[in-house]
Amino acid sequence: MASSTPSVWEHGFWSGAAAGSTEDARAFQQQRVALFLRFIFIVLAVFFVIDTASGLNERGAASLTEAGSLVHGSITLCFLLGWLFVRRGDHSAAVLGAVEAGATMVMLLGVAAIARTIPPDTITEGPILATALTLVARAAIIPSRGTRTLVLGLLATVIVSIGYALRSGDRESLVGFASIWTLAFTAASSLVSRVIYGLQKNVREARRLGQYVLEQKLGEGGMGTVYRARHALLRRPTAIKLLAPDRAGADNVARFEREVRQTARLSHPNTVTIYDYGRTPDGVFYYAMELLEGADLGEIVELGGAMPTARVVHVIASVAGALSEAHGVGLIHRDIKPANIVLCQQGGMPDVAKVVDFGLVKELGEAGMTEAGSLTGTPLYMAPEAITAPESVDGRSDLYALGAVTYYLLTGRHVFEGKSVMEVCAQHLTQDPDPPSLHASNPIPEALERLVLECLEKDPAKRPPTALAVIERLFALEGVQGWTPHEARDWWNTHGPSLLARRDGPADELGKTLAVDLEGRRSEISA
Repeated sequence: MASSTPSVWEHGFWSGAAAGSTEDARAFQQQRVALFLRFIFIVLAVFFVIDTASGLNERGAASLTEAGSLVHGSITLCFLLGWLFVRRGDHSAAVLGAVEAGATMVMLLGVAAIARTIPPDTITEGPILATALTLVARAAIIPSRGTRTLVLGLLATVIVSIGYALRSGDRESLVGFASIWTLAFTAASSLVSRVIYGLQKNVREARRLGQYVLEQKLGEGGMGTVYRARHALLRRPTAIKLLAPDRAGADNVARFEREVRQTARLSHPNTVTIYDYGRTPDGVFYYAMELLEGADLGEIVELGGAMPTARVVHVIASVAGALSEAHGVGLIHRDIKPANIVLCQQGGMPDVAKVVDFGLVKELGEAGMTEAGSLTGTPLYMAPEAITAPESVDGRSDLYALGAVTYYLLTGRHVFEGKSVMEVCAQHLTQDPDPPSLHASNPIPEALERLVLECLEKDPAKRPPTALAVIERLFALEGVQGWTPHEARDWWNTHGPSLLARRDGPADELGKTLAVDLEGRRSEISA
């Protein structure tokens, strides 16, 4: 395994990268280096055309082979090639730093060479201005440490001064003039770099939450936004969930804090693990949890279709185990759905199911957080009592949703489908579901189909009494072979690479978590 420790080259003086820079920072650096190279190339190309036209007019075709013209054309070509190189593919911070530093040095050496070729009876400040433009443009476009920009500026001063000093027979030496003005622009560019690099550092610090540094946005849930992050000391991959700023009212903050406290009480291996929680200096609440590398059940079914029965039993038994612990301590999830069940690799084992997003968790007997007349959940998986009497839901409501999820995994379609939330909710209340075997491409054992339909009973009393009872019946199934790690790895090797391409598609409104104040809606209608 390759070492994850950054090398001296990766974080050295010429890399141009700050220690601990993320993929987002590397991509930003590549974008800015490409912009710098393109900008200088355009400027050089414009002046090359102007100088060439002037030379042809004054000295004819012989001007094209003059040293100054050849050097100018070579520098222009170097910046064009550098820009084309940087804009293609992904390059490391070290390579990008070397390219922009090398391009700057090529420019300075070229300017010095041009200064040396200017006739001695001509007083010109063009090379000095070209040096100034390069230094200031680089400092303004590419975030770089001030000391790095200062060193490049001092090298520029030496190189350009030598170029002027080598002009033999100069009637009025411009060495002192070149040195003074190049030093002045060096100081200016160093100041620009210091300001811009400082702003970039402030942005990085603003993305720091306690001991965690945010790296990449992963998605949004009913209560907040989830980011990939890392612990500043342990370097442990972590997921951070932030309460959305537009939902930061007192009630939502209390509900968000309750989510992390309740989830932290759970220790089942199939429940997402909470590491830490806290508040940012400006009061934004967050918590850190284990980073799950995998895909949710919705993504998996959308990609591969209905699951084999053995895999369904493996996943649902794991989820039921997580629910059994939650129900045992008086918690109900209230939003069990494919998007809240992630299959990931953990401890070298594939297809480890994790129940996530306890944003709607409710403690039995709890008052105040979920008022009567408040409809909360996801319509496609919502138990009838969650629609008609949300305050009365209990663990059996989670089992109804688990039955709906099982139906979806077995058939690749939802228990009830409709064009609107109201249509789907009406079917949950009044319509009996089709047996899953009518829509499944794989054979479904009769005992499993009976269990699914019992979970989907309208009357909670007719459902299995507990999640543990569901697990016992799953383990008692006959004719269902276990889902092996080898089969799981084969599936991920075949379908895993295709999952990333599907994650930017439009969301299904019926699959979103719903939170509706029914009493408020009635008041609006009556008004």
